[in-house]
Amino acid sequence: MGINEKIVLNILEELVKLNEKEEFKNNCPDITAQEYLCAKVQPHIKPQRLVNILNLNVKRIRIDEVEIIAKALGIDISVLFKGL
Repeated sequence: MGINEKIVLNILEELVKLNEKEEFKNNCPDITAQEYLCAKVQPHIKPQRLVNILNLNVKRIRIDEVEIIAKALGIDISVLFKGL
């Protein structure tokens, strides 16, 4: 498994955690964690680019994109690099 795959798995894991949080469900009742992330990373990462990242349809994920995603999820960037 490559670096991109591990980063995406960590992002998806954080999205699942976010979806399960009661606080998130109460604050954003009609939105999924993926939709929330998409809204939070704009205009830095376009929606199609985010979809391509999450589906591993990119050659590489840039470090600035990982940082933007981490900030949007409210986590430290090192969380997305665990297991590397």
